[in-house]
Amino acid sequence: MTLAVIVSVYPHYYTWWSYVNAWNDDFYEQFYHQALFSFTEICSTFLILPMCNKSRPVELRRLLIVSVIALVHVMASAYDQFVKNVLWRLGDWHQFTRDVSFMATDVITLFVAIFKLRDILPNAQLSLLRTVTYDETMIVIFFILVFGFLVVFL
Repeated sequence: MTLAVIVSVYPHYYTWWSYVNAWNDDFYEQFYHQALFSFTEICSTFLILPMCNKSRPVELRRLLIVSVIALVHVMASAYDQFVKNVLWRLGDWHQFTRDVSFMATDVITLFVAIFKLRDILPNAQLSLLRTVTYDETMIVIFFILVFGFLVVFL
């Protein structure tokens, strides 16, 4: 889990730089879009930090929320800019490196959470289906839908 905290440094740093840049250059169109990513990134970090303490057990709910946030970040950044700037190579060098860095941090966070889920559940597929309640499943689906909607329309 410490790896997930370490890779979150870049998105947090870039977030505050983006706000200063938007304010300085009067570039307010992306403000709400960036605020949404900033908020979810901070939530993810606050959920991960307590799990770095070896004396505390890793909680399934926290891992699920972190996984969903990382997954939605990957999907949103792929939809938003990654495909165009990186895969189709239409972006400038700074856009390419920014998008690869963001995608890498979210993919690493997602894989760390998934591997941690595998560690705490003996038979990952069956145990996860039996452990996650209906309410938790609905919250995850709701979060994915709302966050996806906000990313597309902000």
